[in-house]
Amino acid sequence: MNFIGLLPLKPRCVFAVLAGCIALVPAVPAQDKPAPSAAAPSSSANPANSASPASFSYEVVSIKPYKDTGAGFSMWWNSTKDGFSAKGVDLATLIRDAYDIVMEDQLTGLPPWAKSDRYSLDAKMDEETAAAFDKLPRDQKDRIEDAMLQATLADRFQLKLHKETRELPIYNLVVAKGGLRIQPTPEGKNMGYSVGMGKLNGNGIELDNLAYSLSGQVGRLIVNNTGLDGKYTIDLKWQPDSMGAGTAESNAEPLPDLFTALEEQLGLKLEPAKAPVDVYIVDHVEKPSEN
Repeated sequence: MNFIGLLPLKPRCVFAVLAGCIALVPAVPAQDKPAPSAAAPSSSANPANSASPASFSYEVVSIKPYKDTGAGFSMWWNSTKDGFSAKGVDLATLIRDAYDIVMEDQLTGLPPWAKSDRYSLDAKMDEETAAAFDKLPRDQKDRIEDAMLQATLADRFQLKLHKETRELPIYNLVVAKGGLRIQPTPEGKNMGYSVGMGKLNGNGIELDNLAYSLSGQVGRLIVNNTGLDGKYTIDLKWQPDSMGAGTAESNAEPLPDLFTALEEQLGLKLEPAKAPVDVYIVDHVEKPSEN
């Protein structure tokens, strides 16, 4: 979930993090996770003609303290057709995932243990619920997964929070002065993209999704203000802040930071701005009973 700045975890998928390393996200459909606006609606919104999140729930949820093996901190998450398994996750990370939080300032009121205590979780739907879930389009699955995780946190951690809208620093994604340097993805190309340490590439990427995927890298919500709604082929490489100058390959040219890489490689720019952003205030939370 969030290791260098706050890396958004959507779409949920297998990942592993070893002490100080960022999650490596396998290739995923480019439109799996629509980017939120600055003040996003609740992830449990139930649009017309869509499955109700309230009709889906996990049949079994197991939460146990995470046992450190002594090999260094690790965090792991695997989504399955009937639920998910996670190891080494803290409550703050779970809340950020459940409520699509990408900025530190969007979550307040947590006790210290919510960021230090780590857990192993296993959650599964019953067979009938899992079958119905499997038939849904990806965007509905995301909303329902969020709602089920929110319900789990309320039940097992007694989490109660409320939402406010506050004016916070963000970045607007705009076309740079030199013009756009990416091309629309041709019809018939396989659509999907992958995000890893210092790289994002793939086909059929909407700029809303690009903005969302990079928000955690800069610690602020990025909002697409390019006015472009096409699907693009993107190959972006930059130097993560967590790594030293240069790259792992001694003979390679040093990579630029993300801001420079966006402008030089994609013809896009991040402009500082302020906007209304959803902020979640924790009113009550308890440590879960083990089971």
